[in-house]
This record gives sequence, structure tokens and C-alpha cells, in this order.
Amino acid sequence: MKMKKNLSSFTLVGIVLLLTGCGITSTHTMIKKISQEPLADGSVTKIGYIAPSAEWRCRQLDRKSGDWGAAQFKGMIKMGGGYEVLQSEAIAYANQRNLKPNYIYLQVPDELEVNGFNIKASTEASANYYQCKYPPALYNKMF
Repeated sequence: MKMKKNLSSFTLVGIVLLLTGCGITSTHTMIKKISQEPLADGSVTKIGYIAPSAEWRCRQLDRKSGDWGAAQFKGMIKMGGGYEVLQSEAIAYANQRNLKPNYIYLQVPDELEVNGFNIKASTEASANYYQCKYPPALYNKMF
């Protein structure tokens, strides 16, 4: 009976060590930024990572989805990484479709890492195009 109890204790300790040794982290976009970018027609749009609020009175014009893993991969050779790629692709899409948004909300997926390996790297990111009656102010806060 005592040996069975010790075996159970060792098994429990082993499981706890295994789980704590396996570094699992989950992150979500901590960037709270709204910047301004020119469009091809000469107008200017705000672009950011903050979802539209009800008081902005926005009407969605379009939505474009893309592969966040591919954007991050392309971003390895650009300054700004995947965020910069997502932003430039969003502006290019607005210009191609002649959307004329006054706010583009960039939605980046949460990430899940196990021992430093991103296991959700190929999830979907999106650019959401809005025409807002009261567009947001410029804002730049990382956390």
C-alpha cells in the first residue's frame, strides 16, 4: 500500500514538472495604435488596431481576410514585421477597390506558443474598412 502511494506521488510530481517545463504562452495584440495614411486619390485614412466604437457611428464598407502567418513571414524582410505588411496590403486593397474609407481596423489573431514555437501562425487576420461619421483620433500606445 505504501509503495502504491509513493508511486502515485511520483507520478503526480512528474506530471507537474512536465507541464511546468512546457512553456505555453498565449498573447493577444497589445498594440493600441491609430495612425494616418494617404490613399491613391489624395485623401487620408486612419488605420489602426482599435475596434470601432459605437460613438464613431461607423458603417462597414468591406472586409478583406488574409493569412497572418504569411504576413509575418513577409514581414521578416520589412521593418515593422507582419503588422507593416498587413497595413500596406490594407491600403493597397482600399486603393484597388476605390473604397475611400476614413478608418481601417486591422484585426490580428491571438497567438499561442509552445516552447517558443507559434502553433497558430497561419490563422486569419483581417482589414475592416469603415466610413465613420466621427472617425477616431490618432493614438499610439503599445500596451
